[in-house]
Amino acid sequence: EELEEIREKMMGAEQLDAESFPTVSFRTERVRQRGEDELRLEGPLTLHGVTRPVEVTAKLSREADGIRVTGELEIKQRDYDIEPVSIGGVVKVANELDIRFAIFLRPA
Repeated sequence: EELEEIREKMMGAEQLDAESFPTVSFRTERVRQRGEDELRLEGPLTLHGVTRPVEVTAKLSREADGIRVTGELEIKQRDYDIEPVSIGGVVKVANELDIRFAIFLRPA
């Protein structure tokens, strides 16, 4: 039940305010290949109505019917005007958050 309380608070108006900011977006403006199966993606990340430039390392894996791209980046909540969740004055979530993604690409 404590985890549910943290989740509700994170999604609520005091933190992420998911009702006012329902999407997170990243727009790739530059792609650099780093090795056979690794890319460096650069561009703006918009979260909670705040846009900041980020760099993401992405891994490529070829599959029978397409390509899977996976990656991860760490952000600081306060950089996006979000205060980390706390309950009863005790911080339960660190300022740093990991964002992970997986995209599957296949020919039309």
